[in-house]
Amino acid sequence: MVIENQINVLPWHKYRRWGYRPTHLINKIVLHQALCDATTKNINAYHIKPNHISSEGLPHFAYHYSIEKDGKVIQANELTHILAHTKSQNMSGIGIMLCGNFEGINWWSQNAASPTPEQITSLYFLLDKLIKDFNFNTGNLYTHAQFGKLACPGLDIERALNAYRKKLS
Repeated sequence: MVIENQINVLPWHKYRRWGYRPTHLINKIVLHQALCDATTKNINAYHIKPNHISSEGLPHFAYHYSIEKDGKVIQANELTHILAHTKSQNMSGIGIMLCGNFEGINWWSQNAASPTPEQITSLYFLLDKLIKDFNFNTGNLYTHAQFGKLACPGLDIERALNAYRKKLS
């Protein structure tokens, strides 16, 4: 499996840029869902315009990686970039977003679907890589729901993450 680097392919905000962190500060991975039926390219376009996170727009896609519905893994930002994916966790977390709207524990469940089998396979591949690269264990894996966003990343991804944790233990 290949990780497609789109850091310089996806458009950037005309003048805003992310801050930097040393990689030794990274101590967790946080999983997210898009909460809509969009691609990485569409979400990046939303992020760099004025949006619900910033009235000025963000510098770029707000996650380090995304996983498209066909399973394609995209690296959208350097791991040294401090992004805007999880309040109070951006200095220490790697953000992974799966494209789609998955059933969560609130009203966002409307029109929810399940992640594709390709997305789950790619998620496991990416987690394997990052765990190896950072010498992590299952205690370093989180969902956005664990930081207060109950709809994110959705129940199916929570179940997939729990199955992954069980496989590693």
